[in-house]
Amino acid sequence: MAEKYRTRMTTQASLFEDEHNVELLNYLPLRIIATGRFIEHRLSDHLQTQYGLSLPSWLVLSALERMGAVSVRELGPVVGLDTVEVYRAVKRLSEANFIKKHEHPRDRRMVRLNLAEDGRVVLRALEAQLEHLEKNLLPQLDVQERIRLGQMMRSIEEHEQSIL
Repeated sequence: MAEKYRTRMTTQASLFEDEHNVELLNYLPLRIIATGRFIEHRLSDHLQTQYGLSLPSWLVLSALERMGAVSVRELGPVVGLDTVEVYRAVKRLSEANFIKKHEHPRDRRMVRLNLAEDGRVVLRALEAQLEHLEKNLLPQLDVQERIRLGQMMRSIEEHEQSIL
């Protein structure tokens, strides 16, 4: 079994072709993950400190603004969170009066969610700061570099979507 991997390692071209001792953090996918986690933590801290929101809560609020009345199940795939995370965010947002819950007229088990006025106000305040926040999260990149990074990330995402 190990022979199969030795053969692959000797014939496979990579960024590390000339290096004998590969640093794991030089592996681009891991660097992307690590950078994403760093930015996620900084963004989460900002949302919590400035608005009392978790990242999942912000994603849910934003989705409700775009989609209108939806169920928790419909939100999960849109915001990229599992159902438990969506339920937790919905509970916090409901307790803060940022969203409204409405029972379905024929099926009381089904709940539709809407953005409340307080939720809309918080989103407006946050949106007004997004460009400034992006600059603070990526201070070493100028506008053109941030645009290019966004384009490259979209290209990767589109490729991934095409093979699913």
